[in-house]
Amino acid sequence: MSHAADQHHMFYERRCIVLGIPEYLISVSAAAIVSSCIKSFFSGKDAVSTLIQTICGIFVSLVAIQPVAQLEFTAFQMPISAFSDSAEHIVASAQEDAALKQQSVIKEKTEAYIFDKATAMGCRITVSVELSQDPPFLPQAVSLTGNLSPHARNQLTTMIATDLGIQPEAQRWSN
Repeated sequence: MSHAADQHHMFYERRCIVLGIPEYLISVSAAAIVSSCIKSFFSGKDAVSTLIQTICGIFVSLVAIQPVAQLEFTAFQMPISAFSDSAEHIVASAQEDAALKQQSVIKEKTEAYIFDKATAMGCRITVSVELSQDPPFLPQAVSLTGNLSPHARNQLTTMIATDLGIQPEAQRWSN
């Protein structure tokens, strides 16, 4: 026991609440018995008896709630912070997964758009798009492979620059 305020030991650090229950019950019972004995000497209906009964009731109430008043809530903070850390990790993981999915969809749709435009022009090509690393994950460069006539290549280069914003300098062509 570190000081007199820890008389019940019910919530004293490093002690289990279950071990403190018998001491708590003894303390409350002793307070009730002492209070009853004092009140028995003043059993009348006069002002002094009423005052003594009120004081005894307050005394028993204070003894009963004293361990709760000493309760430290730091023990409950750790689990809450653990949940908070876990939730933050889950949110970060979900955001990362969403960003990867978004990149994948943008890449696929951009490649399909270029491929469809080339196919409509009668060209057979393969397309690989590179996206920016940060949201909103815009197409930055494109690699194109295929045998195209100079005219078809110019049309496709212009279309990619105009429609997708990928400048001719960021378009890598190979046969």
